[in-house]
Amino acid sequence: MRENIRTKTSSITAAVACGVRYMAKNIYLSFVFIISLSGCFGECGYRDQVELVESLSQEGLSLLYEEVNLLSQKSGEFKKTLRAKDISANSAELSKLSFTLIRLQNERANLMLGGCVDNKAYLHFKGFNESEKSIILTEGEHSTYREVVLWRAAD
Repeated sequence: MRENIRTKTSSITAAVACGVRYMAKNIYLSFVFIISLSGCFGECGYRDQVELVESLSQEGLSLLYEEVNLLSQKSGEFKKTLRAKDISANSAELSKLSFTLIRLQNERANLMLGGCVDNKAYLHFKGFNESEKSIILTEGEHSTYREVVLWRAAD
């Protein structure tokens, strides 16, 4: 009987040790995951791109608007998402910018400068087939973002 109890105790000890190793591994992996997300807090790495966009001349913004408008027309689709490599930069000002993605939606486009989770920076291009055209910058948390009209033109 005592040997039976020792066997059970030994089995329980082994199970506990295995469980502790498993928990330690999961805690370690969770810690690594949290550290990897640390870049997604604060400004989420888009501040330099926002500063570059805000420093563009009105002519540079106009060129950017036309490039995105042409991409929209070329896509021929109601809704399309393109990666940064799909936008061409025809001027020195525009070649400085790097974008994450572009969402083309018929009359408008949204160009993501960067961000993470709910904290992002976008350029919104409006009025492709309308008389009033604009580029609007939004940045920050979804509920408290900043919005600035960078460029506006009327036909």
